[in-house]
Amino acid sequence: MELNILGCSGAKSVGKSPTSFLIDNQILIDCGAVVSKLQSEFILNNLECVLLTHSHFDHIMELPFLLELLLQNGKSPFTVYSSGESIKSLYSNIFNFECWPNLFEIAEKQNTNLKLVEYSNLKPINIFDYQITPVKVNHTITTHGFIIDNGEVSVGFTGDTYATDLFWEECNKKENLKAVIVDVSFPANMPEDAEITKHMSTEILAHELEKLNSKEIEILISHMKPNLTEEIKTELEKANLVFDITFLEDGMTLKY
Repeated sequence: MELNILGCSGAKSVGKSPTSFLIDNQILIDCGAVVSKLQSEFILNNLECVLLTHSHFDHIMELPFLLELLLQNGKSPFTVYSSGESIKSLYSNIFNFECWPNLFEIAEKQNTNLKLVEYSNLKPINIFDYQITPVKVNHTITTHGFIIDNGEVSVGFTGDTYATDLFWEECNKKENLKAVIVDVSFPANMPEDAEITKHMSTEILAHELEKLNSKEIEILISHMKPNLTEEIKTELEKANLVFDITFLEDGMTLKY
C-alpha cells in the first residue's frame, strides 16, 4: 500500500494544506488538498473515488473544484462516499446553487456517472481489492475514521476525534495493522481547546495509544495546527512513547 500525503495540516497556511491522503494513486481520503496538489491529467487518468470523514470545511475544501474538473472533462465513473449526515450538510451548505452549483444534479442531467453514496458505520466498503471500514469517532459533528485493508496490510485513520473507544477496538481486530494516522491538534497545555473542538492533544494521545494491543504499529501524527506544530512535536518526542512516531508532512510518500 502506498500512501501519499497531499495535505495533513489542521489549518491552511503557507506551505501547509488541509487533510487529503491518496492511496495507490486511486483512492482519496478527504478532499482538503487535491486539485492544488495533483495535475489535472493525473486526476482524470487515476482517481476513482473519495471517502469523506465528515463535512468540516478543511476536509471538503477542494471537493467542489475536483468535481467540476471531473464533470468538465467527462470523467466517469467517480464516486464520493460519505455518511448520511455529511451528505445532508453538503447539499445544504455547499451544493445548493448559492454557495456552489449542485454538481451531482448536473451530472445526473448530463447522464454522467458521478455518484454520491452513503456509507454506514462499521459496514465495509469494497473498492477494488480494498475493504474500507468506516468507524464512528468522537468529534463535534458526525465523523468517521477509516480502517483501510488491502488483504495484505491495513492502515487506520482516526479522522478528527477526541478520546474515543470504538475505533481502537476495531483496530485491535486487525492482525495486519501496520500504521494508524491520528489527529493531534493541540499541545497538553490546551485541554479546553481540545475538549471544545473535540480534537486530541498530546496528553490525550498518550492515553489513547494505551488502548492499542500491539505496540509494533507506526503512529503517524496528522492535523497539527501550524502555529502549534513545533510544540506538539517537542512534547511527543519527550514523551518516550513505546510506538514508532512519524510526523506527517505534505508531500510525504509512505509504503506498507
